[in-house]
Amino acid sequence: MNKSIFRIYTVIILFCVFCQVANSQKNTLSLGDNAVNNGEGNIFFGASSGNPVYDNPKSSHNTFLGIGTGYGQSINLGNVERHYNTFLGSAAGAVSDLRHANVCLGRSAGMKLASILKEGSSYNIFLGYETGSNCKTGDYNFFAGYRAGVYAEAGNSNIMIGLESGAGMVGYGYSDINPDCFVQNSILIGTHAGFEAYSNSDICIGESAGEKNDGQNNIFIGKNAGKSREYSNKLIISNDVGQKRPLLEGDFSQCFFSVNGKMGINKNIPEYELDVDGVVRATAIKIKAHTADFVFDDNYVLRPLNEVDQFIAENNHLPDIPSAAQMEEDGVNMAEMNKLLLQKIEELTLYMINQEKRIKELESRIQE
Repeated sequence: MNKSIFRIYTVIILFCVFCQVANSQKNTLSLGDNAVNNGEGNIFFGASSGNPVYDNPKSSHNTFLGIGTGYGQSINLGNVERHYNTFLGSAAGAVSDLRHANVCLGRSAGMKLASILKEGSSYNIFLGYETGSNCKTGDYNFFAGYRAGVYAEAGNSNIMIGLESGAGMVGYGYSDINPDCFVQNSILIGTHAGFEAYSNSDICIGESAGEKNDGQNNIFIGKNAGKSREYSNKLIISNDVGQKRPLLEGDFSQCFFSVNGKMGINKNIPEYELDVDGVVRATAIKIKAHTADFVFDDNYVLRPLNEVDQFIAENNHLPDIPSAAQMEEDGVNMAEMNKLLLQKIEELTLYMINQEKRIKELESRIQE
C-alpha cells in the first residue's frame, strides 16, 4: 500500500515538474542533464539532448529522445533555426547539420553527417544503427538498415535499404582532384547493394548488386549483378548461380538487350533459344544458312530420273527431303529446309540442261 502511494506521489510530482518546464519556454519540454530548454513546441529527453545546436528560441517542433540526440559539440550552430526534426536513439543526429523535417531512428543514425548544402540538409530519413553516419548528404534521402549509407558521399534523392547498402559509395568521376562528386537519384536495395561504388543514378536491387561498380545510369537486378565492373547505361539481370554470363544484359545508350539462354513466349519451359507458341509477324527474316552449290561440283553424282521416280513411288516424297510425318512430328529447320529446297532446284536445273543437250543432239541427227 505504501509503495502504491509513493508511486502516485512520484507521478504527480514529475507531472508538475514537466508542466512547469513546458510552460517556461513556450511548451518546450526538457528532461536530462544539459538538455536544451529553449524554442517552441520542442521535446528534449536525454542528457545533452539537442545541446547546443538546437538552443535557439526560434527552433520549434523538434522531438529528441535519447542521450546525446542532436548533440553538436563540434559544430556550434545554435544560431540557426531548425524545425520538425525527430531523433530517437543514443547520439542520433548528433554532430550533424540537419535543419528541417529530418528523422533519425537508431543509435548514431545520422551522426556526424556533413551537409553538402550551405543551408544544411533537410527532409532526410535515417532508420537503423549508424545509418547515414559519417556521410555527406543533401536533401530527400531515405536510408534504412544496419549502417546503410555510412561514409557515403550522398547528394540528393537517394534510397538505400539493406545492410551497408551504399556504404562508402561516392559519385561517378570522384577523385582527389574532383572530390565534389556526389551520388544522386540512386535506388539501392539489398545487403551491400552499391557498396563502395563510384556511381550515380543507379538502380541496384539484390545482394551486392552494383557493388564496387565504376559507372552510372545502370539498372542491376540480382545477386552480384554488375559487381566490380566499369559499366554505364547498362541493364543487367543475374542471380550469380554459376552463370558465366548474366541472364539478360542490355545497353540503354545503344538501345539493345540480349538474352543469354532460352526465351519462351506463351511457353512455360522453352526448349529452344526462342520458343514461341503463337504467330510471329515480321517484315523480314534473315537466316544464316548453308548453300547447296555443291550440286554444281564436278564430282557431284546426280541421280538418274528413273531412280528418283522409283524412290517417289516407294516413299511418297523426294529423296533427301523429310517425309510429311517426320516434319509434323519434329518441325522444320528453316535453314536446313531452305538448303534442301535449293538443292532440289539446282538438281532440277541440271536435269533440264541435260535434257536440252539431248534434244539438240537428236535435232542434229535428224537434220543429218
